[in-house]
Amino acid sequence: MSSIISELATYLDQDQAQKQLAELLLKKSGGLFAFLAGFAARFAALLLNILLTFFFFSLFLSKIAGFTNDSANAGLKSSSYLIRTVFNGKWLPRMSENNLQEGDRIVGEVINKLRIWLRGYLTMIAIDFCVYGTVFHLLHVPYAPVLAAVAAVGILLPYIGPVSSALLTVLVTLAVGGPAVSALQIAGIVAIYLIHNGIIEQFFIYPWIIGESLGLTTLETIIVVLLGGILAGIPGMIFALPTAAVIKYLVPQIYRCWK
Repeated sequence: MSSIISELATYLDQDQAQKQLAELLLKKSGGLFAFLAGFAARFAALLLNILLTFFFFSLFLSKIAGFTNDSANAGLKSSSYLIRTVFNGKWLPRMSENNLQEGDRIVGEVINKLRIWLRGYLTMIAIDFCVYGTVFHLLHVPYAPVLAAVAAVGILLPYIGPVSSALLTVLVTLAVGGPAVSALQIAGIVAIYLIHNGIIEQFFIYPWIIGESLGLTTLETIIVVLLGGILAGIPGMIFALPTAAVIKYLVPQIYRCWK
C-alpha cells in the first residue's frame, strides 16, 4: 500500500502528469456542469410553462365568468363568449345573429364532448385507484398506494398504459419481495389487471361512464391512439380520443355549412 502511495506521489510530482490530471478534471467537470445547466434550464422551462398555463387559464375563466354574469348577457353560455368575442371583434366582419347562434351550438357541443371525456376519465381513475389499491393491499404488494395510483392513471394511455403498469407492479413486487414473493401474489396481480381492465372496465365501466358520447367505435379508438402515439408520442396518445371526437363532430358540421 505504501509503495502504491509513493508511486502515485512520484507520478503527481511530474509536470506532465499534473497537466493531464488538470485537463481530465476540467473535461469531466465541464461535462457535469453542462448536464446540470441543461437540467436546470429544462426544469425552469417546465415551471415557466406550468405558471403560464395556470395564469392564462385563470384569466380565461375570469373572462368567461365576467361575461356570463353580466346582466346584458344573461342566459348565455360560456361558448357564447368565444363566438361573440372572436366574430364580433373589430378585426372580423360582424355576423348575423343566426350564424352566431349556430357557432354557439357547435362550440358548445365541442366543449361538452371535452367535458364528458374529462369527467369520465377522472371518475374512472378514482374507481381504478380504489379497486387496485384494495386488491394490492390484500395481496401485500409493496408500495400498494403508489402502484395503485400508477395503475389508475395508466388508463389515460389506452391498451398500453394498463400493460405497462401491470409489468411495473410485477417487477416492483419481485424486486422488493425477493424470494418471499409467492406465485399467488403474481397470479393475483396479473388476474386483477386482466379481469378489471380487460373485462369489467372495457365492457361495463367505460360504456356506463363515457359510453358512446364521444362517438368513436373500438376500431376507431385503436387507430386513433396508435396514430397519436406515432405523431406526438405520449401526449398524442393521451389527447387522441378527445381530438378525434371533436374532429369527427366538426367535419359534418363544416360540410353542412358549406352546402
